[in-house]
Amino acid sequence: MSEEKDIYRQLQQRLDDLPVGFPTSNTGLEIDLLKKLFTPKEAEIATKLGFLPEPVKKIHSRVKKMGMSLNELEIMLDDMVQKGLILGGDIYKKREKGKGTLYGNALYGIGIHAPEQHVGFYDDIRKLVENSSGPFAIGDCICRKSKDVLEAPCKATNLRETCITLEEAALNTLYLGYGRKIKKDEMLEILTKSQNEGLILQTTNAQRPLSICACCGDCCDFLTALKKLPRPSEYFTSNFYSEVDQSLCEGCGTCIEKCQMGALTLVDNISHVNLNYCIGCGNCASNCPSNAIRLVKKSKEYVPPKDYQKLYMKILLKRKGLAGSLKVLGKLILRKPI
Repeated sequence: MSEEKDIYRQLQQRLDDLPVGFPTSNTGLEIDLLKKLFTPKEAEIATKLGFLPEPVKKIHSRVKKMGMSLNELEIMLDDMVQKGLILGGDIYKKREKGKGTLYGNALYGIGIHAPEQHVGFYDDIRKLVENSSGPFAIGDCICRKSKDVLEAPCKATNLRETCITLEEAALNTLYLGYGRKIKKDEMLEILTKSQNEGLILQTTNAQRPLSICACCGDCCDFLTALKKLPRPSEYFTSNFYSEVDQSLCEGCGTCIEKCQMGALTLVDNISHVNLNYCIGCGNCASNCPSNAIRLVKKSKEYVPPKDYQKLYMKILLKRKGLAGSLKVLGKLILRKPI
């Protein structure tokens, strides 16, 4: 194995130790991907970074053999942040006052793709926004942008700015130039437009999500993939499902038009719900002109983890088991990088 290939394998193993992981494949695709993202020098530096952001001086003590000065290392780390390869920079400096600039490895597949995919409700997200001190940022939906590039524009909506971040996630979005800063009123207006279009809110799996996507079943890579399965509802975490009051249904078909999952059909001019596809997003109910649809609470309630640290520990426990998770916690206690 060449020295260059070896450093990319070391990086892959380093990233695979993080909560979400970065597994090997039979084809070696993971190494090809890392080569596309990191130069050999960047890859070597990333092998010295932990999951929790650390001061640059601490990182420098691990890379002395590379012959880099502290200033050279910080410049290179800042460049890696701008490329989206790692986390850190001025945002973390402001958050951790007195500790200098902090840097750490990024997860290459965040909690939004955890086994329990949480479906957000518009009223809940409005309360979250209203109670937040901000800042707020909005960015273009990358799925719809990719469809536009392929000249296959979205059929479900003309909206493009539907990727929402707030608080520290918004700071990161703005720092990297992935979106624009908006006021709370505009954020609430975007939510209303998204609801009227029937877009599904997909949030990161925490009680206070900081990243929210408003997704369509036409472009979203996640939704379109799951819709190909026989029972996609099993892959979503929602505490509700839709139910139609047939005595009130006027057969207008609005719910069918708004449902991104294809869970509703008209039979004899009455709407019917396929529970294998219904994920309880509530868009059919909020857009029904005759108020014939309501959300019914499931017998078993799911409560998302309180915060991201608890989310990642939950994922880590599922990936590595109790023994592996305790090993990681041991490193944290000993202040070793994870």
